[in-house]
Amino acid sequence: MNRVPKSVAITLVSIVLAIPGISAFAQTSRFAYVADFGPAIEGYTVNPATGQLRHVGSTPVAGGFIPEGLALHPTGRFLYLSDFTATHVVVAYVVNQATGSLTAVPGSPFSTGGNGFGCACSSDLVFTPDGRFLYASDDASNLVAAFSVNPTTGVLTTVPGSPFPAGNSPEGLVINSGGEFLFEADQGTAIATSTISVYRINSSSGAITPVAGSPFPDQSLYTVSLELTPSGNFLYVGHNVTNGGISAFAVNTTTGSLTSVPGSPFAIGEVAFFWGFVIDATGHFLYSLDDNNSRVELFTINSKTGALTEVAGSLLPTKQFANSITMDSAGKFIYVSNGPSTSLSLFSVDHTTGKLSVLESVDSGAAGVFIKLANGPRAVSYIPKFAYVANQGSGSLSEYAIDSTTGAQTVVGSKSDNHPVALTAAPEGKFVYAANGNSTISGYKMNPSTGVLNSVAGSPFGGVNQPVAAVSYAAQGFEMLATANAGDNTVALFTIDQTTGALSLTPTKVPSGVGPHGVAATPAGTYLFVVNSRDNTVWAYNGLTGAAILNPKTGNPGFPTGKTPVGVAVDPAGQFLYVVNRSSNNVSGYRISSNGFVHPGVPSPVRGSPFAAGTSPVAVLVDPLGRYLYVANSDGISAYAIDASTGVLTSIAGSPFGTGVDALGVSNDGKFLYATSKVAGTASIFSINADGTLTAAGCAPTGTQPVSIIATGTSK
Repeated sequence: MNRVPKSVAITLVSIVLAIPGISAFAQTSRFAYVADFGPAIEGYTVNPATGQLRHVGSTPVAGGFIPEGLALHPTGRFLYLSDFTATHVVVAYVVNQATGSLTAVPGSPFSTGGNGFGCACSSDLVFTPDGRFLYASDDASNLVAAFSVNPTTGVLTTVPGSPFPAGNSPEGLVINSGGEFLFEADQGTAIATSTISVYRINSSSGAITPVAGSPFPDQSLYTVSLELTPSGNFLYVGHNVTNGGISAFAVNTTTGSLTSVPGSPFAIGEVAFFWGFVIDATGHFLYSLDDNNSRVELFTINSKTGALTEVAGSLLPTKQFANSITMDSAGKFIYVSNGPSTSLSLFSVDHTTGKLSVLESVDSGAAGVFIKLANGPRAVSYIPKFAYVANQGSGSLSEYAIDSTTGAQTVVGSKSDNHPVALTAAPEGKFVYAANGNSTISGYKMNPSTGVLNSVAGSPFGGVNQPVAAVSYAAQGFEMLATANAGDNTVALFTIDQTTGALSLTPTKVPSGVGPHGVAATPAGTYLFVVNSRDNTVWAYNGLTGAAILNPKTGNPGFPTGKTPVGVAVDPAGQFLYVVNRSSNNVSGYRISSNGFVHPGVPSPVRGSPFAAGTSPVAVLVDPLGRYLYVANSDGISAYAIDASTGVLTSIAGSPFGTGVDALGVSNDGKFLYATSKVAGTASIFSINADGTLTAAGCAPTGTQPVSIIATGTSK
């Protein structure tokens, strides 16, 4: 059999406990990081109650390095990745503990000392439990590199004697909870069985020495991944080969020596192609990832013998190209990255039986192939701070501070502008942009203390023609802004300078349908959607390049929707697309395809679509938690519950709420909805209740003819 490229074969499956301040106890999962071949690292916050992943940014991997593995320091302060491009380095980042954003560690990247040739070099990374030492397998050089870690800066220093000789093409690494032993998967070749190398770790220097009897023979080929039970009594080994199964070893916790468990290796389903596994914190359950059949399989672990038993009926599908699996710190949720399917699969875990239930699929950016979770003392909380209203009639922007408890808005200022028609905030919330009636875009830097806006250098920016809608998003390491331009039926894409806020127009604008009127993007910027009010279509695009996605039925861009579509929204997972149709008085719902190369990005109607709305709907919004959808109509706000599995909408009792409104915004914590009325010249405030109903909570004055409202905030 030919060797499978490790760009998709290597999976990182160990649970990394990243906690501010060294701790032996897993706490709450706060952030998730997904490495993609953009190359970039996508960042998410983790909701420990629901498992929801909420995209918060995309960090470019500088220097042409392509992620081959990820690891988080046990303090949660640093993230490290190994490189796929045969440069023999480890790239390091500082993790912002409030936002999860990443910045380079001084001196990064750090050399492993390898010098061989191969498709990858540092294929796996692992820390000692106390975080003092980091180890990187360098498969092209048959070496293991060892580093000491500066706990303040994250800087890596080579351990004396590093790199150390390893087995034949070392791959996965794992260290026992006591930090005494390092276990290494040696992939070997197609004509020789693989081995497991075991090293004793010098707790003072970090140097490693083989234990007696190492390396230990495996029973199959292409050993790639390792996982230990929490007790350290049993080691499980995965093989990157069809029907390679899972090898099991009993571990002598005193000497580190391995003894094969009777019955090993254990089969993985039918014609399975092992891609990785994870073991729960109790050591009772093992979850195996099978890429050949795109599924997760559950085994129980015999606590006395280490034998594995497949649980009947436990197979659950993932998306295509599943290749990395991990579990949250509480053992409530499992996450699977699906590579070229540009998605993450989310499952809930039954603590009693170990069985999984499918929850949702999440947009992961370009070929997100590795996922890791970072933990901390508490869940990430979102704090609303400021709101902004575009007043088309008075040619101004209204600036407000938000009371995070009541949602109330207090005016903090006003800015003259060129008759703004649409507002959007950059993904990290530092900049606000207004699309203007005079075919410009105004850029502003937000004062993080007061919310007051100040023009960025070069503003206003050209390149648009009667823009009517705008959206900002992160995509493969870039921050992007897109506008729908009614003047020439185009979509303009800009990159945002993350330091200055300046906009740079991409080389060419791309055509849209006739009468573009609304624009939205999936959370990681994989896809961009524009609704066209004059030809009743929705167009789909690649979010980074602007390339139009063709309708497989017609071979042309454009997908049919209702009459006079004027607004569009995507749920925070990037699973579903919703379009409001003004002349049809309804909402069209679509599932966004993310299954590998089978029509990616194509919207397909969900069951029951379209859904009745109020009179003349003009705007649509999904709350940040993905629970509810709201539509602005001339006779009030329609409210719906969203089925997270199907995208089906169910009208909420009491809907519609309030009176006629024209634009909607929502606080970043999902507790408050804001709605503007051109006739009244106000911004109404509603509390979003637990059941999705709305309760009026006051209003704030605006300028003349308010047409767009956004809210921004921070996290901690």
